[in-house]
Amino acid sequence: MNRFSVYATIFVCSAVLLTCITSCSNPLLRDPRLYNTNRNESADEKDLPSLSLSMSEAQKELFKTVSAGTQFDSDIFDTWLLKVSFDKNNVPKYQFFVPSDGREWKLTTSSNAEYLFDAGRDNNTAQGGFRINPMTVYQYRGKNPLVRSSSAYNKAPQLERFYFYRFSGKAAGLIELDNYLAAVDTYSKFLFAYGKITSYTGAVVGQYIPQKYQAVELFAEERPFYEYDPIGYVNEDGSVILYQEYYTEMISGEHGAVDFFPYIKDPERETAGYNPDSPGCSPYLIK
Repeated sequence: MNRFSVYATIFVCSAVLLTCITSCSNPLLRDPRLYNTNRNESADEKDLPSLSLSMSEAQKELFKTVSAGTQFDSDIFDTWLLKVSFDKNNVPKYQFFVPSDGREWKLTTSSNAEYLFDAGRDNNTAQGGFRINPMTVYQYRGKNPLVRSSSAYNKAPQLERFYFYRFSGKAAGLIELDNYLAAVDTYSKFLFAYGKITSYTGAVVGQYIPQKYQAVELFAEERPFYEYDPIGYVNEDGSVILYQEYYTEMISGEHGAVDFFPYIKDPERETAGYNPDSPGCSPYLIK
C-alpha cells in the first residue's frame, strides 16, 4: 500500500469512528430550555430570566438611529443566499450571492420563521478542504433559533431586523455538522456572534467538531448578543469582511475556533466601521 493510500485509509477510518461516536451520543441534542422544537414549546419561561430583551428608553433611541437603508437596502437579504466555508484554522468565510439557478429561500416553519435552501452544489468546504455535501443552509428572520420561538425574547421588536444563519451537512460525506453561524443586522449590516459552543468532539483530522450550542445571553455578562462587538460586516456586493481582531480571537483559544466567545474589547472605542481595520463597539451598546 502506498503512502497516499495509507493516509486516505486513516482519514476514512477516523471519520467513520467520529460519526459513530457522535451518533451514539446524540450530538444534536440541545438544552431543552432553549432549542426551538415543538416538544420544547412548553418550557417554563422562568427558566430564561436573562432572555427578556427588555429595553430602556435610551436603548430604544439607539435602535431608532440605525435605519434599514444603512449602507444599502435591507430587503436584499430576503434574496441573497449564503456560501460558507472554513479555512485551515476553522474560521468561517462567508459570501452572500444571488443564485443563477433559480434557487431561493423556502419557508419551512412559520412559527420560528425558518427558511432554507440546498447548498450542496456550492462547493462549500470544511477545514482541510473537504467538501460539505449534502448541505442545507438555514435562515431565521427575526427569531433566534437557540431560543424558544414563543418566548418573550423572540417576540422582542428589536429582533425583527436580525437574520440568524445556521447550516447542517456532512464533510467528506461522513462527518456530521450542525453549526450555528452568525446573525446579520439587516439594518446596520454588521455581523454578530449569537451562539456559544458548549460541547465538541476531540480533534479528528485536525479539527474539533461542535456538538452543542447555547445562546450567548446565558453566559459571561448575560448581555443581548447585539451589544457585543460585531465580528464583521456585509458589503453591498455580498462580500463579508471579518475584522482581524475577531480572526485572532478565533484562533487563539486552546481548542481554536470552538473556544470563541464575543466580547466588548473597550466600551470607549468608536462604533465599528465599514473597513477591515475599523473594529469597534456595537451601534446598540449604551456607553
